[in-house]
Amino acid sequence: MTRNQRVALLLAAAGIIATTSGVGARQSQAPAAAPKFGTATSGVLVDVVVRDKKGPVMDLAQDEFTVLEDGKPQQIVSFDKRTVQGDQATPNVASIAAGVAKPSGAGPGPSVVALAFDRLSPDGRASATKAANELLKDRRADEMVGVFVIDQALRTMQSYTTDGAKLQAGVDRAAGTATSVPSQSQSPMAQRAGVGPTGPVVAGAESAGNPPGTATSAPTSAEGGSTDSAAQGAAGEAAAVQAALDRMDRNYRDLQTETEGHASMDALLALVDSLGALPGRKTVVYLCEGLTIPPSVEPRFRSVIDTANRRNVSLYAMDAAGLRVHSQQEDTANQLKDITKSTVAGVDRPNNAKWSEDLERNETLLKSDPAAALGILTTQTGGLLIQNTNDLVKGIQRINEDRRFHYLLGYTSTNPSMDGSYRHIEVKVKRGGVEVHSRQGYVALPANTGSPVLSYEAPAIAALAASPVPTAFPMQARALSIPMPGHPGLTAVMVDVATNVLTFTEDAKLGTYSADTIVLAQLDSGTPDTSRKQSQQYKLSGKLELLPQAKAGTLLFFRTPELSSGKYAMHAVVYDAKGTKASVASSSVTVPAAEKSVVGDLFVVARAEKLPPNDPVAANHPLATAGVLLYPSFGEPISKAKSPELTFALPMVAPGETPTATLQILQGGQKLAEIPLPLDKPGADGRLLQTARLPSAAIPPGTYDFKAVVSVGGAKVERSTTVTLIP
Repeated sequence: MTRNQRVALLLAAAGIIATTSGVGARQSQAPAAAPKFGTATSGVLVDVVVRDKKGPVMDLAQDEFTVLEDGKPQQIVSFDKRTVQGDQATPNVASIAAGVAKPSGAGPGPSVVALAFDRLSPDGRASATKAANELLKDRRADEMVGVFVIDQALRTMQSYTTDGAKLQAGVDRAAGTATSVPSQSQSPMAQRAGVGPTGPVVAGAESAGNPPGTATSAPTSAEGGSTDSAAQGAAGEAAAVQAALDRMDRNYRDLQTETEGHASMDALLALVDSLGALPGRKTVVYLCEGLTIPPSVEPRFRSVIDTANRRNVSLYAMDAAGLRVHSQQEDTANQLKDITKSTVAGVDRPNNAKWSEDLERNETLLKSDPAAALGILTTQTGGLLIQNTNDLVKGIQRINEDRRFHYLLGYTSTNPSMDGSYRHIEVKVKRGGVEVHSRQGYVALPANTGSPVLSYEAPAIAALAASPVPTAFPMQARALSIPMPGHPGLTAVMVDVATNVLTFTEDAKLGTYSADTIVLAQLDSGTPDTSRKQSQQYKLSGKLELLPQAKAGTLLFFRTPELSSGKYAMHAVVYDAKGTKASVASSSVTVPAAEKSVVGDLFVVARAEKLPPNDPVAANHPLATAGVLLYPSFGEPISKAKSPELTFALPMVAPGETPTATLQILQGGQKLAEIPLPLDKPGADGRLLQTARLPSAAIPPGTYDFKAVVSVGGAKVERSTTVTLIP
């Protein structure tokens, strides 16, 4: 009897065991430390605005400009003057050297403006609407404008157009659209930060005669002496209650500020990224009432700046709160001074207060000042901040001059490496008495990165594009089609890396360790519009005595993007930030067409985890079935000694159908065996995640292709997976 015949007979005798009630006790007992599923160089273009006391300066020649990148002079190879003649913006090209690779959509073209209204109070909205109407009133015939409202989502009031009537209607809709009240207008900055104008808040001090946050003197009796002990006890209880309420209010406002910050930055990120595909001068006019950037929002904030610079988009911010009664900068300085006194001079604080709380309030105060966050946002993108004025119309006039009278300089960087580093740009002119405004730098990344690049992703993307492909340490990556009802293109993206290959730094003084790792997966079907990027930054830290446990763990990156049908190449990178090293792994996935019945990928189950009763994950997770969460294999060899059974899983959506299937085993293209694959009846919504076990003892060591042939809805569908068995 031949080997093939023996395998076929053994399989026929052993049969295949359908298992939807569980995958076996041995596999359901996952180790405690097991990871959990959680949800050629392009030219550089720079818009440059040059102004003197009279306004824009437009008589400069190319040889009067100097461009420095990281302090090194760059050769200007293209030089455009953008001026307005009559009702049209017209380029006056002095010289354009051949061979400069301009970014897509860059170069001469009509001006494009995105008007973004962000959570404005009634007074602020009225001021912002007046400014927007002024922009429309002074708009040139070839200038495109879009109108947007930012709240918990980015809403389009009017897409980019040159139609004046449509734009006016869009601004009117924005003016009449209700949004959540900005936290900046709900209470003074001092109240949000927890301090008053004359010092730290004293709990329980508020009264009818004292505004919130103002300390009062200690209570006294009618005779002028101190109150009795009972009264003091009652006052102490009241103070404790008030302290609890103050803490609740501060925590709520902090959380609200984070929510607003994320929504604002995500909206701006989407706007500046989409503008990058359009030609001409690209401007975002951001109408808001201040901007607070807590630590959790900082990566998004930096990403907005980086993306704007890469897309050559200038951001102009207009503080619609207008002229404040007292300078907010002065208030900020005074409150920071009070915090300094309370932390250094020993001013009494509640016993549970910490230095860190005061420092966090210090940081919040700095970033609550519109001149801080908005100033950084506008200055670093070549724009301008309009603030402390009730007349935003003059600000619009200044913005219009910058858009219509500027220079477009092009150069090819002397540093051709696309390594994800930040390159500082400085533009100088050989003329005194002028101001020069331009973006201050860019992140060196390939132009075809698809979706917006978050700040922490830059080194990982650079590693992904490196040649040769980096392989500093072992890692695994895989993508699988896992359709769910209503989501036929749902895809599981997985990246796995052992933590012992990462770089951990130790701080003996503090007794702590830390590591910083970025995982990024890029799915690409061959066109930029379908490129999808998923990423996560992992900051690992803990007590030094727990470092061995940290190094014994695993990072499991898991995402479930929904893709359109087609074949995708997946490239994943793990970047060790502290060790400045990376590894890249590639895979592929085919997303089936969206039809009534959809069959996903056949895969081997590496392990399974039993879910608690009534766990919502059991109903919503695409890899959960019958109270068990399945962890797919990455294709690593399977030991027959350690795994006497192979467990397969096959996801599908087949509403109203009764599918049937067989399982074929092939080696070198030759079919060794074909046996029935029992399938359960799909659920009421058509979903089925079928599991089945096959004894591995019946199969000799080697590499095999397992093919499931599914008959559903009158059609046959084949899904395959490769398995390597070792003794």
